[in-house]
Amino acid sequence: GTCKIENPNTLIDLYGIYMKDNLAVYYNNRKIIGANPKSFEIIYEEWRKDDKNVFFERKKMKNIDCESFEQVKGYFVKDYSKVFYKDSIIINANPKTIKTFDNWDFIRDDKAIFFHAKKIEKADLKTFRTLENEYAIDKNYVYFHHKKLNGVDVKTFITTEQTFGGKDRYGEIYMGKRE
Repeated sequence: GTCKIENPNTLIDLYGIYMKDNLAVYYNNRKIIGANPKSFEIIYEEWRKDDKNVFFERKKMKNIDCESFEQVKGYFVKDYSKVFYKDSIIINANPKTIKTFDNWDFIRDDKAIFFHAKKIEKADLKTFRTLENEYAIDKNYVYFHHKKLNGVDVKTFITTEQTFGGKDRYGEIYMGKRE
Protein backbone atom coordinates (compact mmCIF):
# COMPACT_ATOMS: atom_id res chain seq x y z
CA GLY A 1 0.00 0.00 0.00
CA THR A 2 0.91 3.62 -0.29
CA CYS A 3 1.08 6.19 2.46
CA LYS A 4 0.32 9.86 2.71
CA ILE A 5 3.45 11.91 2.00
CA GLU A 6 3.81 14.39 4.87
CA ASN A 7 5.10 17.28 2.73
CA PRO A 8 5.09 16.59 -1.05
CA ASN A 9 6.67 19.99 -1.81
CA THR A 10 9.95 18.93 -0.14
CA LEU A 11 9.99 15.31 -1.38
CA ILE A 12 13.42 14.01 -2.51
CA ASP A 13 14.14 10.66 -4.21
CA LEU A 14 17.05 9.13 -2.28
CA TYR A 15 17.66 5.82 -4.00
CA GLY A 16 14.88 4.32 -6.07
CA ILE A 17 12.44 3.11 -3.43
CA TYR A 18 13.69 5.49 -0.71
CA MET A 19 12.34 9.03 -0.45
CA LYS A 20 12.23 11.73 2.19
CA ASP A 21 10.60 15.07 2.76
CA ASN A 22 11.36 17.57 5.54
CA LEU A 23 9.13 15.65 7.99
CA ALA A 24 9.56 11.91 7.28
CA VAL A 25 11.48 9.16 5.43
CA TYR A 26 9.79 6.52 3.25
CA TYR A 27 10.75 3.05 1.97
CA ASN A 28 8.64 1.58 -0.82
CA ASN A 29 5.95 4.23 -0.20
CA ARG A 30 5.76 3.40 3.51
CA LYS A 31 6.87 5.72 6.29
CA ILE A 32 9.92 4.56 8.24
CA ILE A 33 8.90 5.03 11.87
CA GLY A 34 11.53 6.86 13.92
CA ALA A 35 13.75 7.95 10.99
CA ASN A 36 15.07 11.52 11.10
CA PRO A 37 14.93 13.03 7.58
CA LYS A 38 17.52 15.70 8.47
CA SER A 39 20.30 13.17 9.18
CA PHE A 40 19.03 10.13 7.21
CA GLU A 41 21.69 8.74 4.86
CA ILE A 42 22.27 5.80 2.55
CA ILE A 43 25.03 3.41 3.63
CA TYR A 44 24.61 0.57 1.10
CA GLU A 45 21.56 -0.84 -0.70
CA GLU A 46 19.00 -1.42 2.09
CA TRP A 47 21.29 -0.19 4.92
CA ARG A 48 20.42 3.32 6.16
CA LYS A 49 21.35 5.41 9.16
CA ASP A 50 20.33 8.62 10.88
CA ASP A 51 21.73 10.38 13.96
CA LYS A 52 20.15 7.90 16.42
CA ASN A 53 19.26 4.68 14.58
CA VAL A 54 20.36 2.15 12.00
CA PHE A 55 17.78 0.73 9.57
CA PHE A 56 17.64 -2.27 7.27
CA GLU A 57 14.89 -1.58 4.75
CA ARG A 58 12.10 -0.17 6.99
CA LYS A 59 13.19 -2.09 10.08
CA LYS A 60 14.84 -0.17 12.90
CA MET A 61 17.74 -2.36 14.05
CA LYS A 62 17.49 -2.37 17.83
CA ASN A 63 20.56 -4.60 18.26
CA ILE A 64 23.06 -2.31 16.48
CA ASP A 65 24.98 0.46 18.21
CA CYS A 66 24.50 3.53 16.01
CA GLU A 67 27.68 5.32 17.17
CA SER A 68 30.04 2.47 16.26
CA PHE A 69 28.07 1.23 13.21
CA GLU A 70 30.04 0.98 9.98
CA GLN A 71 29.90 -0.84 6.68
CA VAL A 72 32.52 -3.55 6.22
CA LYS A 73 31.74 -4.44 2.59
CA GLY A 74 28.51 -4.88 0.67
CA TYR A 75 25.79 -6.14 2.99
CA PHE A 76 28.30 -6.83 5.78
CA VAL A 77 28.23 -4.25 8.58
CA LYS A 78 29.45 -4.16 12.17
CA ASP A 79 29.30 -2.26 15.40
CA TYR A 80 31.65 -2.50 18.40
CA SER A 81 30.37 -5.94 19.45
CA LYS A 82 28.66 -7.67 16.50
CA VAL A 83 28.95 -8.37 12.77
CA PHE A 84 25.86 -8.58 10.53
CA TYR A 85 24.99 -9.85 7.08
CA LYS A 86 21.88 -7.98 6.03
CA ASP A 87 19.72 -8.00 9.18
CA SER A 88 21.19 -11.23 10.62
CA ILE A 89 23.85 -11.32 13.33
CA ILE A 90 26.81 -13.50 12.35
CA ILE A 91 27.12 -15.64 15.47
CA ASN A 92 30.60 -15.52 17.08
CA ALA A 93 32.11 -13.25 14.39
CA ASN A 94 34.65 -10.85 15.92
CA PRO A 95 34.13 -7.25 14.71
CA LYS A 96 37.65 -6.28 15.83
CA THR A 97 39.34 -8.78 13.47
CA ILE A 98 36.84 -8.91 10.59
CA LYS A 99 38.35 -8.92 7.08
CA THR A 100 36.85 -9.16 3.61
CA PHE A 101 37.72 -11.10 0.47
CA ASP A 102 37.45 -9.91 -3.14
CA ASN A 103 34.20 -11.86 -3.32
CA TRP A 104 31.46 -9.88 -1.55
CA ASP A 105 29.71 -13.00 -0.23
CA PHE A 106 32.53 -14.16 2.08
CA ILE A 107 34.05 -12.62 5.19
CA ARG A 108 36.48 -13.81 7.88
CA ASP A 109 37.71 -13.01 11.34
CA ASP A 110 40.67 -14.39 13.31
CA LYS A 111 38.95 -17.75 13.98
CA ALA A 112 36.46 -18.52 11.20
CA ILE A 113 35.22 -17.87 7.66
CA PHE A 114 31.61 -17.09 6.81
CA PHE A 115 29.42 -17.13 3.73
CA HIS A 116 26.74 -14.52 4.33
CA ALA A 117 25.75 -15.19 7.98
CA LYS A 118 26.78 -18.86 8.06
CA LYS A 119 30.08 -20.22 9.34
CA ILE A 120 32.01 -22.45 6.95
CA GLU A 121 32.86 -25.51 9.01
CA LYS A 122 36.39 -26.95 8.76
CA ALA A 123 37.69 -24.14 6.52
CA ASP A 124 41.47 -23.74 6.70
CA LEU A 125 42.13 -20.10 7.59
CA LYS A 126 45.64 -20.03 6.12
CA THR A 127 44.84 -21.41 2.64
CA PHE A 128 41.19 -20.38 2.14
CA ARG A 129 40.51 -18.27 -0.93
CA THR A 130 37.39 -17.29 -2.83
CA LEU A 131 36.70 -18.15 -6.47
CA GLU A 132 34.09 -17.07 -9.00
CA ASN A 133 30.48 -18.38 -9.00
CA GLU A 134 30.22 -18.35 -5.17
CA TYR A 135 32.79 -21.12 -4.76
CA ALA A 136 35.79 -21.10 -2.44
CA ILE A 137 38.70 -23.46 -1.90
CA ASP A 138 41.35 -24.30 0.67
CA LYS A 139 44.04 -26.98 0.85
CA ASN A 140 41.47 -29.62 1.87
CA TYR A 141 38.08 -28.82 0.35
CA VAL A 142 36.05 -26.99 -2.27
CA TYR A 143 33.05 -25.04 -0.91
CA PHE A 144 29.86 -23.79 -2.50
CA HIS A 145 28.32 -21.08 -0.35
CA HIS A 146 28.90 -22.32 3.22
CA LYS A 147 28.86 -26.04 2.33
CA LYS A 148 31.91 -28.27 2.03
CA LEU A 149 31.70 -30.34 -1.17
CA ASN A 150 32.58 -34.00 -0.69
CA GLY A 151 34.17 -35.88 -3.57
CA VAL A 152 35.41 -32.79 -5.41
CA ASP A 153 39.11 -32.82 -6.33
CA VAL A 154 40.76 -29.75 -4.80
CA LYS A 155 43.79 -29.99 -7.10
CA THR A 156 41.82 -29.89 -10.37
CA PHE A 157 38.73 -27.85 -9.45
CA ILE A 158 38.08 -24.71 -11.51
CA THR A 159 35.01 -22.52 -11.99
CA THR A 160 33.39 -22.39 -15.43
CA GLU A 161 31.61 -19.75 -17.53
CA GLN A 162 28.22 -21.15 -16.46
CA THR A 163 26.67 -19.26 -13.53
CA PHE A 164 27.31 -21.34 -10.36
CA GLY A 165 29.33 -23.77 -12.52
CA GLY A 166 32.57 -25.59 -11.81
CA LYS A 167 34.40 -28.73 -12.79
CA ASP A 168 37.16 -31.06 -11.65
CA ARG A 169 38.78 -34.15 -13.18
CA TYR A 170 35.62 -36.15 -12.44
CA GLY A 171 33.23 -33.86 -14.34
CA GLU A 172 30.89 -30.89 -14.21
CA ILE A 173 29.48 -29.36 -11.02
CA TYR A 174 26.49 -27.02 -10.83
CA MET A 175 25.45 -25.16 -7.68
CA GLY A 176 27.74 -27.39 -5.65
CA LYS A 177 26.31 -30.66 -7.01
CA ARG A 178 27.81 -33.14 -9.46
CA GLU A 179 26.02 -32.97 -12.84
